[in-house]
Amino acid sequence: MPETSHLESLSHVEEMITPPAALRQAAALQRLEQTQQQSIEHSDAFWARVAGELDWYRPWDQIFEWHYPRFRWFVGAQCNITANALDRHVNS
Repeated sequence: MPETSHLESLSHVEEMITPPAALRQAAALQRLEQTQQQSIEHSDAFWARVAGELDWYRPWDQIFEWHYPRFRWFVGAQCNITANALDRHVNS
């Protein structure tokens, strides 16, 4: 079994790897702080926009519902996550 000190040494990064400029420019998330602020200040609109990137069989009636101690996201909606992860990309 490896020594704890050896494992700890593996968790320290001494070199920063910067992605190429073209990859950084193509990234979906360009402005982290602005995006975080939007998600806090306009939560329903933010999550509706994010969810709009998926294919839905039936759209939601409500973005978020909270009746303590339970909560639900995208109430009334139906989607197939496998179709969103794989199937819709087959032709592209």
